[in-house]
Amino acid sequence: MFRFASRAIRARHILTVIAVTTLGACADDQSINAPQQNAAEPRVAAGASALETTDATVVTISPDRVGNVRVYSGYAGVTGTVTCSNAGEQVRLRASARQEIMKGKTTVTGAGEVTVTCTTSPQFFQAIVVPYPGNGSFERGKALVQVDAILADAFVAQAVRTVRLQEVASY
Repeated sequence: MFRFASRAIRARHILTVIAVTTLGACADDQSINAPQQNAAEPRVAAGASALETTDATVVTISPDRVGNVRVYSGYAGVTGTVTCSNAGEQVRLRASARQEIMKGKTTVTGAGEVTVTCTTSPQFFQAIVVPYPGNGSFERGKALVQVDAILADAFVAQAVRTVRLQEVASY
């Protein structure tokens, strides 16, 4: 005959399911990381994807989780925000993307740049990532995106995130 599990066992199973679901959701969230530094290079700002330059400008990049892919051209659009500790400076953002298509049989890579004027509040940016020649086109799905910030020809920050590309019908 069928026996029902006790409340303690059912509660333990429910807590296990909740814990596994929570860990799975956290695994999809890519953290934003600053590169490792040595003592001779500018230091990393605590808790952010930013480095301090000699004039003490700190740049923080936050790419959005969702991007877009142009149906006709195969270009990818990467959006997000950038914040600087000193307003008015021009920062060049270089976005690169890598997407595996057909479960790793084909890899599409590309890059694009955009220049924005920094503000002390989050400033929107959009970079169009063009696939390298011979790589094919970006498609709907996940892509690994890296955004580097360049200030006065010096690398100052980096952010890496998995982005879900959605199709849009334009160029």
